[in-house]
Amino acid sequence: MRVPELKEWLQKYGLQPTKSFGQHFLCHEPTLQKISDCVEGKNVLEIGPGAGCLTEYLIQNPERSVTVVEKDPKFHDLIHARFPEVHWVEMDALQLNWADYAGFFVASNLPYNVSVPLMLHYTEHADLFPGAIFMMQKEVAERVTAQIRTKDYGRLSVMIQTYLDISWVMDVPPSAFWPKPSVDSTILLMRPKNPWPVLPFKKLSSLVACAFFSRRKMLHHNVQLSADVWEKSGIDSRRRAETLTHEEFTHLLKTIAEHGQKNKEALHVESR
Repeated sequence: MRVPELKEWLQKYGLQPTKSFGQHFLCHEPTLQKISDCVEGKNVLEIGPGAGCLTEYLIQNPERSVTVVEKDPKFHDLIHARFPEVHWVEMDALQLNWADYAGFFVASNLPYNVSVPLMLHYTEHADLFPGAIFMMQKEVAERVTAQIRTKDYGRLSVMIQTYLDISWVMDVPPSAFWPKPSVDSTILLMRPKNPWPVLPFKKLSSLVACAFFSRRKMLHHNVQLSADVWEKSGIDSRRRAETLTHEEFTHLLKTIAEHGQKNKEALHVESR
């Protein structure tokens, strides 16, 4: 959808982008087509359709059934008028019961203000889905894909890389949006790991958050475990969190689970 057409639709329904919702509408048609081409399967869950810029491309495949989840109720009439065949779900995607949409392919131009919590929410349940394609701020994408010993490597990198395989699709400049954001964007394609890691998501998240609590401190200052547990893990507690791969964090969590019951100190990591 070109910007003049988008503005006409918005004016018709008395709408405008809502800054508090982080709404920037993607209008660059080749980019919209690229996102749609990456989507697989017959059932698609689009998060935050707004005025339906991406929705327009998702429904071009007549075999697809598209469900949209939108927090802003003002867009209901516009979406219904443009795409009467689309299923509308009015709710905050952070409150979504992902199991209700198991098997759907997820697509979203993520609102900038909730991109990180929404991706983590999806990641926790990603084994229910064949994959997802997300557009986000480029700086967030750099954190998602960051490697160890880099400034961008942190909790977000570890959590998503533990559970998902990530492919960098393309960068998108501000000129592709209306209104123009002040930053570049990036599209990432995500698929669940095969085999799926059988790990308690919240406990791993707590461990990783503790480890990165003070980035420059050694692990034993941030993660309060006994010397016995550190020794059994094979991980030098004098290292910093940014030097541990996501596989090492997984191993450390498993070591805590195996030996923590004998050492109450090891359980501090879950509640810090």
